[in-house]
Amino acid sequence: MNEFLFDCYLEILFQWIKHQLPASFQESEDAWDHTLIEESDQYRVRVSFYHTGIIEEVIEDLQTQTAIYYIHFNLDFFHKAVRMLKEFLDFYAHLNDPQKRVLVCCSCGITSSFFADAFETFLKNNRIQMLVDGGDLLSKQDCFQFYDLILLTPQIAYMESRFPVEQKDKLLQIPVSDYATSNFIHLFYLVAQKLETEA
Repeated sequence: MNEFLFDCYLEILFQWIKHQLPASFQESEDAWDHTLIEESDQYRVRVSFYHTGIIEEVIEDLQTQTAIYYIHFNLDFFHKAVRMLKEFLDFYAHLNDPQKRVLVCCSCGITSSFFADAFETFLKNNRIQMLVDGGDLLSKQDCFQFYDLILLTPQIAYMESRFPVEQKDKLLQIPVSDYATSNFIHLFYLVAQKLETEA
């Protein structure tokens, strides 16, 4: 890519994303980069276009002092850069979505509490914000109002048929193999799919 075309592409991409982001983003430019930045109580969001052709996307959680989103890439292919900027915009659009609440239920609440803690740890380690509690279904009378999804362990999956149709939409049976092996990757896929369907 010749230098003139390269500079044009960099400026086009910068102007495009600038117009996709809210007006709360501030613009700055120096000898090294052209940056858009927004800071709230919770997050610092930054997109930098370096004159060398590197584009950097960063979202920092200010409370934990960690980057929850970070990638940098070269502007070597225009369509690749557009795709990566679009994915950043999609992530940013959901940044302040309310945290989903999930309840894992078993017959007495003991094993479901252990499972829920391990599942929530997995989610936190993968920077997925979701509250997961454990307990027995009978003691959680208001669970259908308080939780977005109720996960039934294999031991009580048979109870699903006892619930009214309107409550069944919030129920998901944990597959036996996922529960027995703590396959949280697959379980998260099922949970995300169910929550997406209900949204």
